[in-house]
Amino acid sequence: GRNADALALYFGEDPVRCPFEQ
Repeated sequence: GRNADALALYFGEDPVRCPFEQ
């Protein structure tokens, strides 16, 4: 969601790679 997208911008990683999304 929005959180994953925001984290992607901060971490510079894809939302799919974010542990929060998994």
